[in-house]
Amino acid sequence: MKTYTLLAHPFDAVPSRHDASTQLLARAVRADCDRLRTTRFACEDELGFRQLGNVRRLEMCLWRLAWRQPPGADDETTTALQAHEGLAAAADVLMAWLESGATQAGLAQEVVGDDGEVLLSGDAVAHCARALYWFGRGIVDARNWHELDQAVADFAAAGAAVGPGVLARLLLRRAQVKLPGATGWEAGGK
Repeated sequence: MKTYTLLAHPFDAVPSRHDASTQLLARAVRADCDRLRTTRFACEDELGFRQLGNVRRLEMCLWRLAWRQPPGADDETTTALQAHEGLAAAADVLMAWLESGATQAGLAQEVVGDDGEVLLSGDAVAHCARALYWFGRGIVDARNWHELDQAVADFAAAGAAVGPGVLARLLLRRAQVKLPGATGWEAGGK
């Protein structure tokens, strides 16, 4: 498995809602307090996970998503999710959705592919937009491997609900979400 690292990507700077407890856990591990000795290795493992950068977590999620692609899925999209450019594009898109907040997800009107084809419209678009936002939040806020796997599972389930490959195309910037009055991308923009 070839891994890619994006150095100094702004997605790594997105704060988690668990930053304070992560700092407390780090202090407790450094202090090696008596209460912690019995669970030191478990705490060190959790601390190591929490200190992973968001881009590294995203990379692991994209690999897991590629493995979850249904048979007959677009092989080009699956391969692109695992490439360096796919990682950079996904980090940029998730960063934009996290900055815009979940409020824009409810405003989304349609998802349009690069070729101009309408991929989604109606209620499915809001579901798709919320899935992107919560996938990004799930990566940033995950405290352990189980929570990261849950974010991947929820994203894969949302992808199955809205149609094969739509969410992957959005992550790779091969599709865009149209908002009211927008001429192009608003969140996750080009």
